[in-house]
Amino acid sequence: MKRIYFSHYAVRTTKKMLAAFQAANIFLFADWSLSIYFGDINLIAVGIS
Repeated sequence: MKRIYFSHYAVRTTKKMLAAFQAANIFLFADWSLSIYFGDINLIAVGIS
């Protein structure tokens, strides 16, 4: 009984960690793509001026 509960807890914790890791990856990717996007806008603005 205890072992089943422990494995369930471990699976739940692992899923939480994976979800947090995925969220961090999405956040980092969004940050990276946004910085490139704004970098392009800055280059265009510098080119115009």
